[in-house]
Order: sequence, then C-alpha cells, then structure tokens
Amino acid sequence: MLYPSLYSFFLIISGILLIVMGLYIRQFKDSEYITYFSMLLFSVAIYSIFYALEISSTTMRTSLFFYKLQYVGIVLIPVFLLLFSISYTREEKWATPSRIFVLFIVPVITLILVFTTEMHYLFHEVIYIKTTGPLFGLYFEPGIYYWFYQFYLIILVVFCIVIFFKTYFSNRSFFGIHLLLLIICSLLPFSIYLLYLAGIFPEGFDPIPFAFTLTMIMIYIGIFRYRLLDITPLARSFLFENMPSGFIVLDGKGRIVDVNQFVEKYMDLGAKDIGKPASEVSGYWHELLDLELNDNDMKNIVLKKSLGGTTFWFAVNVSILCNEHGDFHGKMIVLDNITDKKLTDDILSIQHDLSIEMGTRSDLISTLNSLVEHLVTIEAIDSGGIYLVGDNGDLDMIVHNGLSPEFVAQSSHYDKDSLNAKIVRDGKAAYIKYSDMLSGNLINSMSEDFLSEGLKSMTAIPIHFEGKAIACMSLSSHTYNEIPEQTRNGLESIASFAGEYIARAKIQDMMNRQKTDLENLFNSMDDLFFVLDESGNIISTNKSARLKLGYSEEEFSSMKVTDVHPEESIDQVISVVKELLCGKIDSCSIPLVSKDGTHIPVETRVTVGKWNGQKVMFGISRDVSERQKFEQDIIDAKNKAEEANRIKSEFLANMSHELRTPLNSIIGFSQLLHSDPFDNLTAKEIGYSQNIASSGKHLLDLINDILDLSKIESGEMELECEKFNLTTFICEVEEVMKHLASKKNIEIHNKTRSESIEVHADRLRMKQILYNLLSNSLKFTPENGCI
Repeated sequence: MLYPSLYSFFLIISGILLIVMGLYIRQFKDSEYITYFSMLLFSVAIYSIFYALEISSTTMRTSLFFYKLQYVGIVLIPVFLLLFSISYTREEKWATPSRIFVLFIVPVITLILVFTTEMHYLFHEVIYIKTTGPLFGLYFEPGIYYWFYQFYLIILVVFCIVIFFKTYFSNRSFFGIHLLLLIICSLLPFSIYLLYLAGIFPEGFDPIPFAFTLTMIMIYIGIFRYRLLDITPLARSFLFENMPSGFIVLDGKGRIVDVNQFVEKYMDLGAKDIGKPASEVSGYWHELLDLELNDNDMKNIVLKKSLGGTTFWFAVNVSILCNEHGDFHGKMIVLDNITDKKLTDDILSIQHDLSIEMGTRSDLISTLNSLVEHLVTIEAIDSGGIYLVGDNGDLDMIVHNGLSPEFVAQSSHYDKDSLNAKIVRDGKAAYIKYSDMLSGNLINSMSEDFLSEGLKSMTAIPIHFEGKAIACMSLSSHTYNEIPEQTRNGLESIASFAGEYIARAKIQDMMNRQKTDLENLFNSMDDLFFVLDESGNIISTNKSARLKLGYSEEEFSSMKVTDVHPEESIDQVISVVKELLCGKIDSCSIPLVSKDGTHIPVETRVTVGKWNGQKVMFGISRDVSERQKFEQDIIDAKNKAEEANRIKSEFLANMSHELRTPLNSIIGFSQLLHSDPFDNLTAKEIGYSQNIASSGKHLLDLINDILDLSKIESGEMELECEKFNLTTFICEVEEVMKHLASKKNIEIHNKTRSESIEVHADRLRMKQILYNLLSNSLKFTPENGCI
C-alpha cells in the first residue's frame, strides 16, 4: 500500500529530472567523463525515486523492497563520482582497468548483503517499519558491514574532492568558476551525508536525496550559465600548458598576465613573473618588446635565438585582445618552435638544389665541391670536407670548406687502421658532441685537433653506392654543441642519394682521364687519326691530322671524309667507306688533300668500333711521301747499278774476246817453239817456251773466268756436260797443282787413284771449281803441310 506525500512527490520529480538531464548532457560530446557524469545522475535518480517510494510504503514488505532497489543507485554514486572526477581532470593514471574493477568489488558485495539482509546481521542488526507520522519508512540498527561501507564511501568521495581542489589551484585563473561549482556540488551532499551519519537529522529521515536535488539545480545553472561540461579544466593544461606553442598574455599596461610551460622552458619565465611589466623581466626577449610597439596584429614573424649553445627558430604571432566594445585590453603572443620545420625545409631545399646541380656536373672535383658547398649552408653545419675511400681502405680529403689550412693538413689523410676509416667501414654515421671532446671519450690527439680548430660538434657519415662505401662526409660546427636530430636525418638523407652522383662522377672522371690519355696518345702520333660516323662525317681528329691538313678542330667537325680527298676520288672514297663498314676491306691508299690543295699520299687502316655510344670508324692514315721517295731512290739506284753491270758485262765480254785472240796466238807459237821443229833450241830455251805456254794458258783461264762471271751475272752461262773418268780428271788437276805445292813443300795426297768413277758434268767448269778449291787450300795451308 502506497501513501505518497509532498516529500515523495518532490523526490520522484527530482529523480525524473535527473534522468532527463543525464540524457540531455550526452549531446555535448561523446567523451568518457560525460558518460561517467550521466551514469552518476542516473544513480542519484535511482536513489531518489526508490527512496520516495520507500517513504510512501506502509507495509514492511514493499518498503523493504524499495529500500533494496535504492541501494542500486547508492552503491554506484561514489564510484561514478570518482571516475568522473578522474576523467574530468585528466588524471587517467588512476583509472587503470584493474583499479576500476576493484572499485566495483565493494558495491557488488554491498548489494548482495543488502538484498539478503533478512538472512544475516552484517548490514542491519535490526530492521522495522514506522507507520505513523508524515514520513513512513524503515528503521534499522546498523551492522558491522554497514559501517565498513560508509567508510569506503567516505574515502572515495574525499579522494574525488581532493582531485577537484588540486585541479582548481593549478587552473583557477581560467577555470576557477567551473571547478568551484563542482567542488560545491560535491561538498554539499557529502556534508549532509556526514551530518546524517552523525545523527543530526530526525530518526527515519534521509536528507541526502534532497541535497542531491539542490545539487541538481546548481549543476543546471553550471551547464547553461557557465558551460560547465563544454570543456574540462584540464583542457587548459592540455591546450595551453602542454601545447607545442608558447603563450604569453599581456594586459593593457604591458604586464605579464599568464604564460604556459613552453614559455617557462625557453624564456625562463614563470609564476614569479606574473604581474610584472615585460620590459622589467630579465628573461623576456628584447625582440618581443620591439614587436609589442606595433599596435596591429602581426603574423609569422620569424626569430632566431641561441639558447644554451643551441640555435632555435621561432614563429611569432601577436594578437590584440579587445572586449566586446573594441576597447584594448592587452596582447597575446604565440610562439611556435619551428626549428625542426626550418631545418627540414632548408634540407629539402638543399636536397632539391643538390640533385639538380650535381646532376649537371660531369667531373668529380666539381661534384664534390658542389656537395660540400651546399652542406655548409645547413643551419647546424658551417665547415667540413669530403673524403674518398681508396682501394685499400684509406681516406683522402678531396675538397673542404670552412676549415683552416693547418687542420686540413693534419686531417687530409687517414690510413685504413684509423678511427675514421673504421667508422666508414662500419657503415654507420658517427656524431660527436662537444661534451665528448671535453670528457676525453675520443682519442686525445683527435680531441686536441677538434678543440684547437674551435669545433664543438662533428659527424662522419659514410656515402655508399651499391652497398659499398665510396666516400665520407666529414662535417662540423663551430657553434652547435650537438648536431640536431633533424639535421642528422637530413644529412643521412643527402648521403643516401649523393653516392650515385659521386660514383657517376668518379666513372666520368676516369673516363675523362682515359679519354685524355687516348687523346694525348693520338696527338703524339705522327700518323693522322680520324673518327668517322657511318655517314662519313668527321667526328674527331688528332693534332697531326689538323697540322698536316691545315684545318682546325672546329672546321673538321663540320666536314665529311670526302672533303679531305681529291675530287676525282670521291666516288672511290664513298665506295671504300661502304666496304669498310661491311668489313670487306680494312685499308685503302687514297691520297688526302690539305687545305692548300697539296696531295698527301697515305696508307689508311680502318677499324670499326664505338665512340660515345655510336658506331664509328677509326682511321689511321700514314703519310708515305718519304717512303715513296726512298723507294723511288732505291729503284733508281737499282736501275743505275743494273745499267753499270750491263756495261761492265759488255766490257768484259768485249775485252775477253779481244784478249783471247792474241793470247791464243801466243800460246800456239809457244807450243810450237816447245816442239822445236828445227831442232835448234837449247833445253833452257825449250823450258822458257814451256813457261810461256803455261803462263798464257793461265792467263787465258783468268780471262775465261771473268767472261764466265759476267755470263753468270747476266744469266747467260751455259754448261756443256759430258761423261768422263773422275780419277783421271783429279790426277790431271793434281799434276798441275803439284808444281805450286812444291814451292811450300806441301804434299798432295790423292785417295781416288785406286778407284774408277764415272761422272756426268761440265768438265771445264768442274776443273775450274777444283782449281779454285785447291788454290785456296795451298794458299791457307802452312809450309810442310798436307792436302
């Protein structure tokens, strides 16, 4: 049986309004603290509605039933209040899943004990109903667990209020009214609750639901008047204190009203400076004072500041603060640390410029110079050099910028066992800070070199190509104690693409050297060197070709091969070029024509190959003018010699004929005298005649030899072969030669006397040969010798 009273109607209406409010506030945003706050309102609504029904009940059964249901709301109120305060103030470190689970253990146990209160005395020792008076309701004597739960509830509420107070004192300048309202809304029902436990209120009367009604009114005012749930107090810390931008708020008299942590970090300003004129604060930047003199808004003013040995870049925005009537109330200065962005933009710009400029460089030195010149323009880099890695692992500095000659001389070369070479072999970038130099973490000699040069930080970044270290960027700073992280990333990014350009430049440099060597080789040749394309255009020539033909290199570049040959040979030249390209021939002897029209006889050998990627013909023409002249001289000399020989042969033939005629007469008459036809010669005279005959025959033989020699030279010698006995033949020669041999007491031994040998030969010529051989033997055999 229910007998509603004015109090119960009031509580029911309050509970319904709380439910409506809980549903209404969820439209603000879908955030965690809104969920907790709406659940808190629902819990209070359950508490109020079922308490109203309890005090309207006249029977023990219905009253106890509604009493148990109201505890569904009672046990959840402190839990959701605590979760709301933690989420609202952004103290999420307290709201871990495990802790939230623990928070609900006591409420669950409490509900179990309340719903089974008839079975035990833990929560209520005695319970009864009052049926008289304006308010009905249950009366009870608390059990031991009842006091334990009240202690648990007090702990949660106190913790919640402490969190609100803590946040209030750190954010009261901007969100004091919001937090103060929440603190009052928490303290009001909590104070009444404590008074209720102390027994101040009449027995059987629970004032807490009424306190929640008053709290509801205050919350209503907070929502619509102060936008209580539109933003959390910690949003100021999140958006103002912890934002990456710095905020300085000045009033109309230039006094500092507020600053955030960003400003405290970079400008050494804090709570101690609040209320002071900015011009009197030591940490305040004078550049900002200059900006404050301007009465207009200023956007993106860039400032460069050196703080603690490190350079920072800030973008400054100054905004004028006015009220709704347009009256000046102060200024807000916003500082953004754009150091990383500026370094990134600078490095990206440098990378872009490098990729373009290095792509246009063909030789190694200009490529490396371009690289180091761009690198030292990076904010944190002002000096450095580029080392190339040798085949044996040594490092040699090729180019440098911003370093003293003494330092360059000391660090221009590192052998393969040095620390620098090991860094390059490891393949990882090494960064050295100023503190590393001072602490002795480096090799002493290296630290001394760096410090004496005035360097405060440096880096060695290997440059790779196809997985192999080919160079190293050794960069340093005279101002930065440490190279910033953003700069490091940029430098390593530059090193990642510089390897390809350096490798290409090294290859091009090697090709240029080879080309220069070839050009020097070709220019040192006396032969004329030509490079022709398939159409016969002259692509290149050597120095000898330009000198002998009288054309400059520029003139040759616009000429064809037909332009350096006689006009009458053009068709032949075209035909020969086709045959050379087909490989049918590899040489020709068409003369060249110089610029002044002189014909130069040449012998040209041609090979087909590649030149700058295109098919060409390499022609080497040798000037054969001197050789032809020499050959002609030889031919002329030969002709003269042959003519002289012919004349000599004719002379000898004539002379032999003229001499033989009288000589035959002498020989004939001497033989006639030797026969002594009148028998009137003495033996001595007969001997003389014999000598005349022998000498005449000998002289005749000499004349015949001369005549035979001339016949041999002219190719007119004829042999008269016959058969004769060799033994007899040799004996005849022996008899003739014995007379000469006796003069030197030389013995001649003939071993053919006992043999009979027939030969077929020219008897006269063979006798001449044998006479010559024996004459030479007698001539070179010593006296008393033997033949």
